[in-house]
Amino acid sequence: MGTWQQEVLALIGAKWTAAGTRALTLWAQSEGMTPSYHNPLATTLGGYGGHSINSAGVQSYPTWPQGERATAATLGASYYVGIVAALKAGNTLYRIWAAINASPWCNGCQKGHYPIALWNVLGKSTPGGPPPPPPPPVTAAQQRTTAITLAQRSSFDTALHNWVMEWTPALYQLAADVAGLAKTLG
Repeated sequence: MGTWQQEVLALIGAKWTAAGTRALTLWAQSEGMTPSYHNPLATTLGGYGGHSINSAGVQSYPTWPQGERATAATLGASYYVGIVAALKAGNTLYRIWAAINASPWCNGCQKGHYPIALWNVLGKSTPGGPPPPPPPPVTAAQQRTTAITLAQRSSFDTALHNWVMEWTPALYQLAADVAGLAKTLG
C-alpha cells in the first residue's frame, strides 16, 4: 500500500509521476482537509462509508482506502476527464493546475487560482503567476469511450425495461396461481 497520492493515481489508471504526486499534494493543501477525514481533495461523493461534515456535503471516510476510492470515483466523472488526462500523461505542474482550474471542481474558488497552493508554487517561477496554459485536450478516444459507456447504459436500461414489461403480468399470474394452490392445499 502506497501513499494516498499513489493509490488515487493507480485507481484512475495513471502511472506514478513526480508532477502528478506533487500536484495532488498541493491540491490537498489547497483544500485544507484534516487527515483523519481520509478525504484530502474534499470530495462530496456519498457512499464508501462516508458521512457529510459540512453544508457543502464534503465527506469524512472511515479509512484511507475508502477515501481513496471515493476520490478516484469522483475524478472518474465525465466533467473531470481533463484532470485525469493530465495526471495520466504525467504532465507538468502547469498543465495539471490548468486542468484542475478549468474544471468545475471548486470553479472560481481562491480568486480563480484554484488550487491556490499549486498556483503559488507555479507563481514563484513566473512573476505574477503562471500563464494559464490550456487544459489538455480531450481525445477522440476519450469522447468515444464516454459515448459508448452511455450508449451501453441506455441499451441495458431499455432491455431491462422491456423485460420487466414483458414478464410482470406473467409473474403476477404465477403469484396468484401459487396463492390459489396454497389455499387449496392449505
